[in-house]
Amino acid sequence: MKNGSFREDLYYRLKVFPIHLPPLKKRKEDIPLLISDFIRFQNQKTGKQIAGISQSAMRILMDIFDLPVEIRQFSLIDNLYQPSTLRAAPATSRTGSGKRLNRERLLEILDASGWNKAEAARRVGVSRTAIWKYMKKWDIPLKRS
Repeated sequence: MKNGSFREDLYYRLKVFPIHLPPLKKRKEDIPLLISDFIRFQNQKTGKQIAGISQSAMRILMDIFDLPVEIRQFSLIDNLYQPSTLRAAPATSRTGSGKRLNRERLLEILDASGWNKAEAARRVGVSRTAIWKYMKKWDIPLKRS
């Protein structure tokens, strides 16, 4: 509406009839269609010629239990659609064991995982990027001193 490509009166007329769409986990048959469309869009955008994804990759995308823990976490999936929650990481966070994550706890986890950020992320239950952000926030060097 702001840039004039959609009529304001039409928007308000359509808003009267809400369309309820079930979550993607209840319409798994849409996943291959969405992936195909995404690949087509990215091919046009990047000039690449990616034909599709393997059957094993499709099987993983069709089964949420095979996805990484940071994607499986309900709170993360729920927060993806709430822009107000997409802020910087909090000063503390719950680890997979239920303990609060703070600078000292992160240092313990990094030591226990041999400073492997991916392994530390798995132990905490967050993404590797989140581990890097915590390290930057708490002035933890990327490599063991």
